[in-house]
Amino acid sequence: MDKLFLVFKTLNAKFALEFYLMNLNKYKRIAAELSVTPKQVEVTFNLLEEGGTIPFISRYRKEMTGSLDEVQVASIRDRMHQLNELEKRREAKL
Repeated sequence: MDKLFLVFKTLNAKFALEFYLMNLNKYKRIAAELSVTPKQVEVTFNLLEEGGTIPFISRYRKEMTGSLDEVQVASIRDRMHQLNELEKRREAKL
């Protein structure tokens, strides 16, 4: 969540709100696909963005991720990447 507050400070409020809602929708979508909670997806994605490796996150950040295993962490990473790439292609066509 701290990263989102930085976004709110640096970008205009409307864009920041759209950015937050867009990511929230991604978190909910991935959570539904993988049968985990949106909070687990958000925390895992943030840890990956901060440079955490899959083994490190699944072993040493269990309290933060709700005990996700390596396969689940990798699935979150891969699915978020797929959705981001899809979004880039949509924007390029517009």
